[in-house]
Amino acid sequence: MRLPAKHERKHRKVATGSIVDLADFREFVRQGPLAGLGASLDLVRRLVGDDPEAMDMLDRALGSRQGERTDLVDIVNEVVAGPDGNSAQYALRRLRDARPDLHAEVLAGALTPHAAMVAAGFRRRTYSIDLGDAAVAARAIRRHASPEFVADLVRALSVEDG
Repeated sequence: MRLPAKHERKHRKVATGSIVDLADFREFVRQGPLAGLGASLDLVRRLVGDDPEAMDMLDRALGSRQGERTDLVDIVNEVVAGPDGNSAQYALRRLRDARPDLHAEVLAGALTPHAAMVAAGFRRRTYSIDLGDAAVAARAIRRHASPEFVADLVRALSVEDG
């Protein structure tokens, strides 16, 4: 499968049967009906946000924005609203490039994007603890942390700062 050049125009047949000439998927999303979806990329991202496979396909359709001008208002707005380092879309992109095995597990539904990022070593495993009750916090730590971590934590809490 050959991907089109970055600025190559694409012809899409729309519901009316007519052919619409669009530069890329972004233009198709923004173009009003019946030539396009008449939506924002943010809306499309939210619609597919719960489906890793659809999110991955959207990311591939949008492609990379690296090397493009960023002084145009619509590009700046898209970059600001686009996926960041904690988003599932970012995780899918990073896994697709660096760990295709884990990427496939996410698409198959065996792992969440976050769990795959932790398994790949791209994110640290975290857990929220209620600090209102020391006994509850201690039980949560023992349940979710390794014995080595618990021992290190006890040592660290025993040392006075300063």
